[in-house]
Amino acid sequence: MSKVKHITSRKYFWFFLGVVFLGGYYFSHHYLDKHSPWVELLNIFLSHIGVGLIIMILLGMYLETDHWSHYFEHRLQNIVIKADFLKIINPEKVIELEKNALESLLGDRKIQKSEEFYKFYRGNLQSAISKPYREQLNYNLKITESDNDTFLVDEVISYICRSGGATIQEKTGWKPDKGEFNFPASFDVTLRHSLLHGGEMKFDYNKLSETGYAIGEGNDRGYNIDLKKAGCLHDGLHVSHHIEYKIARYRFVAWRFATLTNGINVQIDYPDKYLLFVQPFLNSEVGIKEASMKEIPFVLESDSWFMEDEGITFQLIQKESD
Repeated sequence: MSKVKHITSRKYFWFFLGVVFLGGYYFSHHYLDKHSPWVELLNIFLSHIGVGLIIMILLGMYLETDHWSHYFEHRLQNIVIKADFLKIINPEKVIELEKNALESLLGDRKIQKSEEFYKFYRGNLQSAISKPYREQLNYNLKITESDNDTFLVDEVISYICRSGGATIQEKTGWKPDKGEFNFPASFDVTLRHSLLHGGEMKFDYNKLSETGYAIGEGNDRGYNIDLKKAGCLHDGLHVSHHIEYKIARYRFVAWRFATLTNGINVQIDYPDKYLLFVQPFLNSEVGIKEASMKEIPFVLESDSWFMEDEGITFQLIQKESD
């Protein structure tokens, strides 16, 4: 006999038992001594138990109808699966549930009982999740020889701004380290979004200076655009930086992520008379596609997430002559 049939059979049994109790009450009430306290007590027992069993079974059958089944199914889905209850409980209770979930996830490890780990999680890992981030970041370099001492670098960095919480990043910019370049860089910036007038906003060095976004002087000049002031705080804002500059040959170049980033495409094009040496400094290389330093251009792609200050370093070394 299947489980369902077994449960149904038990329902019929309890219903039948309730009818038996009511039948016993009918017999006792009409044929036994009504003035006996024992008979009166028996009548109360038989009537209450009989009625209770029948009502219980009828109510159970009613609740199993499609209407009530769908109702409870919907309520359970909202509570357990959609976790709607998290929206109505106080923040302290949410934090307690979060800690319990972490302890369950970590199992019996000693870190499970470490309050310091939880503080680190909330202060570093969780806070990064709610911050603005960038996606589809492209970092393209075209390196050519300029003179005997320098390379000319044509750099294009583009990405899409996303809001991790209330808004996207409020500023975007570029600036070399002090003393990094022997010549001033030239640059232009393009911001694109359907909500912008004409769909885009462009800045060259003159416009950056006029709007007060230019920073630094001479070889150290750069810019820092206030996206809020410029009226560009729109989720999905596409930012493109085009910079040209000269760097000393044979020096190491370091490039890092300014904020949390999802998905990268790095391409470095250079003269074939040089060898490229690349060293990624990434906390996780999961999702990194195999990159060959012998192929030109060098390409490094990933759909993974990267934390602030991760990045790559590289250097060009001239090949030995035969």
